[in-house]
Amino acid sequence: MKERNPNVEFLRVIMMLLIIMLHLSGELFDIKNIIHQSHSLLVSSIFVIRSFCFLGVSTFAFISGYYGILTSTGKKLIRFEFFALTWGLIFIILDFLFNGFSSVNNLILFLMPTTSGICWYFSSYMLLLIFAPYISFGFEHFDLKINRSIVVVVVLLCYGGSFLFHQNGTSFMLLLYIYIIGRYLRLYPIAKWENNSGSIAYFSIAINALLAFMISYFNIGKGFC
Repeated sequence: MKERNPNVEFLRVIMMLLIIMLHLSGELFDIKNIIHQSHSLLVSSIFVIRSFCFLGVSTFAFISGYYGILTSTGKKLIRFEFFALTWGLIFIILDFLFNGFSSVNNLILFLMPTTSGICWYFSSYMLLLIFAPYISFGFEHFDLKINRSIVVVVVLLCYGGSFLFHQNGTSFMLLLYIYIIGRYLRLYPIAKWENNSGSIAYFSIAINALLAFMISYFNIGKGFC
């Protein structure tokens, strides 16, 4: 049995709170509509806060990569599938009680939690569970040069492809890339990064906040939600 790291568990709790804040802010401020409007100081500040909340999604994938998903049994996948299916049935019952099956198509999709993609993170993470053990095995048996090349190729596919095809980044490829980064840094730690992790984190968050504000305030591109 693996010994749990209380710091990592605390980090997971914080990331869960960020994900909750991300979704609540999206509903509260009607993000899908305001991204097409001229942005004020207040709206741009909201996007800055949401850009920080997006860390919740990425950090979970990074933790999985850093500690490694070394095995992925069929029982584990089936357990997760039934867990998601149970919640899907709960949503169907609630929708029937309050709305009388207002959206039949979405209700049917909830009965196929992995393949439908209605819950994008669950679908992507299930795929990651399938491929992660093979990725971990490969990283441990390839040399540094090959592993570094893999990281470069995947980042080009992930971010280059997102830029060219205008995808929002919330996909299996994003989780895969972050998982690979976590695995790479675990096998080949960079001392300067580890010794200055706090400063790097603060600097990165500040730069991200500045970029998020400027992109929103000056309405660069289509924005993000």
